[in-house]
Amino acid sequence: EAPRKSDSESGFGFELDSFMIDSKVTPAANTLDVLLVEDNPVNREIAISMLRQLDCHVDSAEHGAAALQLLKNATELVYDAIVMDCLMPELDGFSATRMIRQGHAGLLWKQIPILALTANAMAEDRQRCLDAGMNDYLSKPYTLEQLQQRLFALFSAPVGTASRNSALSINTQ
Repeated sequence: EAPRKSDSESGFGFELDSFMIDSKVTPAANTLDVLLVEDNPVNREIAISMLRQLDCHVDSAEHGAAALQLLKNATELVYDAIVMDCLMPELDGFSATRMIRQGHAGLLWKQIPILALTANAMAEDRQRCLDAGMNDYLSKPYTLEQLQQRLFALFSAPVGTASRNSALSINTQ
């Protein structure tokens, strides 16, 4: 059944309750802990659903300032990656990423892999994400397969084998 169209501003163009996942995607062998930073409630629910189908544990923040506070309050490395929307109120994804890379969220997080989510698909948009310190980007709307490929490509280890220990060793060198 085809997804129902919606006039919502989600960027995905369909209602959450009609969201269907392609059953050909296989979950990752190991679970990743992901911080999702997304201000749009519909986009956030869709992304959480997709990440959970990839066997990820997901926490979410509504904007960059909330994400920075979550990271600052963490006393250990509790996330393997951040999936960050670019355009948000209070603190956008570009600024939040720069602050994370500069250590404003704590030294523990300076090297955490960050996957940008953007409604823009131009080459200069990708470069803007990379210039801000994001590791890669994914333009909306995206598929579960695209999310899986980009998220797990952030890790040098084989797909699904990233761990807190490998991220911690990168962060402390």
